[in-house]
Amino acid sequence: MRIWPLFRLIGPGRARRRRNSTPQDIPTDPGTARTDAPAASVSDTTLAPGPEQDGPPPGRTKNLSPDSPDLRDRVYLPTLRGLPPSLNSGCADNPDWQGIVQDQKDTAFCAGYALAGLIEILQRKAWRAAGAGGPAPQRFSPFMLYYMACCYNEMPGLNFDAGTTARAAMKGWHNNGACHLKDWDRWEDDSARVGTAWAADAFQTPLGAYFRIDHCETADMHAALNETGVIFCTAQVHAGWEKATRDKPDIPYQFGDPVTGGHAFLLVGYDEEGFWVLNSWGTRWGKNGFARITYADWQANAMDAWIAQLGVHISRQVKVNQRDEVSQLEHGLSGGGAGRALLASDPKLSAQQINPYVIDLENNGVLSSGGQFHTTPGDLDLLLTTYLDNALADWGLKDGDAPIPVALFAHGGLDNEDAAEDIAKLWVPDLLAARIFPIFLMWQTGILETLQDKVADQMHGVPPLAGASFWEAAHQRAQDWLDDRFETLASGPGTPFWEEIKKNAVEDPLNPGGGLHLLLEKWRQNVPDAIRGRMRLHLIGHSAGALFQGALLKPLLDAGLTVEGVHLMAAACRVEFFQQTILPHLQSGDVSRYTQMQLTDDVEYKDNCTPLPYYRSLLYLLSNGCERQRGRPLLGMQKFFDPANLKAGLPAAVNWQVYDAPCPQSRAMHHGDFSHDDPTRQTVIRRILGKI
Repeated sequence: MRIWPLFRLIGPGRARRRRNSTPQDIPTDPGTARTDAPAASVSDTTLAPGPEQDGPPPGRTKNLSPDSPDLRDRVYLPTLRGLPPSLNSGCADNPDWQGIVQDQKDTAFCAGYALAGLIEILQRKAWRAAGAGGPAPQRFSPFMLYYMACCYNEMPGLNFDAGTTARAAMKGWHNNGACHLKDWDRWEDDSARVGTAWAADAFQTPLGAYFRIDHCETADMHAALNETGVIFCTAQVHAGWEKATRDKPDIPYQFGDPVTGGHAFLLVGYDEEGFWVLNSWGTRWGKNGFARITYADWQANAMDAWIAQLGVHISRQVKVNQRDEVSQLEHGLSGGGAGRALLASDPKLSAQQINPYVIDLENNGVLSSGGQFHTTPGDLDLLLTTYLDNALADWGLKDGDAPIPVALFAHGGLDNEDAAEDIAKLWVPDLLAARIFPIFLMWQTGILETLQDKVADQMHGVPPLAGASFWEAAHQRAQDWLDDRFETLASGPGTPFWEEIKKNAVEDPLNPGGGLHLLLEKWRQNVPDAIRGRMRLHLIGHSAGALFQGALLKPLLDAGLTVEGVHLMAAACRVEFFQQTILPHLQSGDVSRYTQMQLTDDVEYKDNCTPLPYYRSLLYLLSNGCERQRGRPLLGMQKFFDPANLKAGLPAAVNWQVYDAPCPQSRAMHHGDFSHDDPTRQTVIRRILGKI
């Protein structure tokens, strides 16, 4: 593994000069000329050579940022083989390269255009190597690639005018694939307005292996170019970039020239003077869209360099062969009849399959603007129109008077995005297979990591118990003392943090500017009265998700929606919260079905909170260490649950069921098991369908 010097990770490299010598040309082409490509796929982005007009037009946006240091990057290691003295240095005069040049005009989309060019070059090389049979590769969408790059920025928020980074662009391709221009042919700041076909097309062009290149090592850059023929690069540009002409395609540079911003482009060749740049400023820039950047300029101003290969698309990466994954990405998962809706085995593809049913929420309940599951208002429109309509059509429920079950799932407040994704991949397919339309509410906190960091120092010096002691009872008493000690130490950092989680869970559904408030508006706008009136909503909450659902219940009822059931698992809410938010609607008959799943107290007491050094359940930790009153009764703890008192006065029609796990209906043995346990999930589904 190569260890990167810190100065190479931080930004532009140091300046270095090379002696001049005579270049030798070894032409390399990316395929055949673009004249055979469909006009519709290139008309908006390709400029044919025209009257000579030196330099780019004014107003070019140059706002790309360098990648921050990240030791997780895989670094390119060149193979030991001989390299030619030059490679593709005649690209500017090679007609096979002319159709590759694009023009970003005055947009900030240079990363999208450069990455689209890289993918097209790699595809054309593969197409030519296979004998150039079949249709020639078509243009890829720079708009889709730039949009996804912005979604994976390390910068907070989704600001398309602020530019992006090379790593973010590679992450976008890695997680979402690359679609053709025909499926995303214009700029939209909301992917939902483009439709759904782009997602199905994008996964036909996955990213394969990719590496970050040590851009300060010129030899590594030469080796990488010989291996793939193209490098995705970012650099700080200067006024010399505007002076490259058809007659003088070298980018003039003097050490110390002030930079004007960051820019993304491709390197497609080299000689003894420098690297050959394929830019996205049209064919009137440089020589037919190409220019040479000197090695001194590159060493002084380069920011990042990435090499990649196309991935292998596997047409049937599926667990159950119901409907091919391409159709699913466009129309939604299918369900019913196979026991489980189809999910791809590839994690990136399966994430995209469940994506339409996920509403990702940031702090204060606003829609998330970044990451794999970022959600836009347009996504809510698609959820309640395209995907709902397709599901109802699949199930034969678009017409008639049959009820339409809808499940809103809120996971626990401790789950990060990866954990929540794993939960969604279990619940969304199974709900759809049971003909229940799923809406998965994703939110994250991270209390375990915070408590682990805060309490670790305070626990320093307290020896852990190393297995069973000589006397079991003495061992248990010692463990109890350590757990009591941990609860006391956790109360300092844990109480305010737990209060913040509860505040978010309760206030997020009520925020007028939040995603759930917008969801209710979209529900009224997009779902016809005849469909909305047949919907039967069921709220499913695990752990702190019970707080979320308790707060959401009244707004749903106030919006005129029918909430038929509430189903809570290991509910991390106070008993009085349940009495204030959920119980009144059971007593009034507004909600006719209630399910509660909880661990037996013996199992709860012997649970653990790995990675914390605490050997009781999370609910014990919250009750004894994070609530302001020690031993605060929580609904999901059997020791505090009094069904006789809570059920008093309920209408006879209310279907009330409590399960103490482990039992046949739930095999959960730990607090976190309920979201992942198959019997638990099937029991909740049967409860929703009224089968038990």
